[in-house]
Amino acid sequence: MTAAPEEPAAALGLRNPGFELGNRGRRTRHMILEAARDRFHCLGYEDTTIDMIAAHGGISRATVYTYFASKREVFLAISAETNREYQARIEQFTRVPAGRGMHDALEAWVGDYLHFLDRTYWVTMMWDHVAASDEELLATGIAQQQRAWTAFGSHLLSLRPRSSEQNPTTLGMVAVSMLDRAWFYAEMGGAPTSRDDLHRTLTGSLVALAAA
Repeated sequence: MTAAPEEPAAALGLRNPGFELGNRGRRTRHMILEAARDRFHCLGYEDTTIDMIAAHGGISRATVYTYFASKREVFLAISAETNREYQARIEQFTRVPAGRGMHDALEAWVGDYLHFLDRTYWVTMMWDHVAASDEELLATGIAQQQRAWTAFGSHLLSLRPRSSEQNPTTLGMVAVSMLDRAWFYAEMGGAPTSRDDLHRTLTGSLVALAAA
């Protein structure tokens, strides 16, 4: 069995603070990441500084550097958490049953995935922007996406009533990209559609892909 790719933070050597985190340390790290999420989301990656993150979190600059070596590492930690959520939702998709319960299960999964995008799509957009000038990030992001695409496409193929020789990674890429781009145009691009219609249409599209 091939080992699963490391998540972004681990694959790029996210700094270990040099001591085991206790409850207080975990709370401090969480506080740093929450402050960073707010600053990155509001100001963008380039315009956010460690000093801004520290000030927003009500902690010292030195405390941030105890846990993270740089702004890049802070962003990697946020990306790693988002990736764990993303991969968990792909795993949930692989538990969608075939047969009579498939439609209802897909409908529930699509609704949950759309809510996930509501909360985290800015991280993906920022990752793409930062990775455009960072080959390590770009390679790591592609590896994580391929892992998800293959799992998604493999399960879609398993739901079909007849066997297919279609490439599961390509199928998964097309299906997941459809979900992501449809959400983007509906929620951020001003497309003339309602959330209910988006949800219903994406569910129907996945049902069609599973029945092809």
